[in-house]
Amino acid sequence: LALYADAVRRRPSLRHALALGAVGGLQITEGHPQIVHVSLYAVAALLAYRLSARRERRRLRSARHVARVSAAFVGSALLALLLSAPYLLSAYELFQRSERGAHDAWAFATRFRFLPENILTLGWPYVFGDASNATYQPQRGIFWESWLYVGVVPLVGVAAALGLGLVRARARRPGLFAATAALAVLGA
Repeated sequence: LALYADAVRRRPSLRHALALGAVGGLQITEGHPQIVHVSLYAVAALLAYRLSARRERRRLRSARHVARVSAAFVGSALLALLLSAPYLLSAYELFQRSERGAHDAWAFATRFRFLPENILTLGWPYVFGDASNATYQPQRGIFWESWLYVGVVPLVGVAAALGLGLVRARARRPGLFAATAALAVLGA
């Protein structure tokens, strides 16, 4: 998705727009529409980073280029919706008959929230207890939805990479991009 979105930004063409729409439609039909939602945050952060480059800002001064890029993205979104319409319509019908669809309140359907202190589970998985031995605190939400364990070694690696990147003056924006993307994925 990010590859074709960046290709559309760089050189808007029918081929790139069709490829982006096909990949978007395929991602929707894989049965996890929430992944599409999260992916859109990451792609938006990537595009914002790419558009902030000096050379790209010069290209955006051309109204024709902006119109071509906008038309390509709109066309891609429409193609993705068209390709995934059979799945989306059947999922909508199923949702209407499900427990969450039976209630009117949007708050009920979206009640699972990520508490900020659950970020501790990135490095310490059972800081709030373990579901397998009934020590998990249920007021924290569903165990697997509030558990982010990645491991200490990857976290140290990410911190070192960001630290090295921030040392170099030219590499400050990738660190900012990584932080923005992480916050967007976590829904902050």
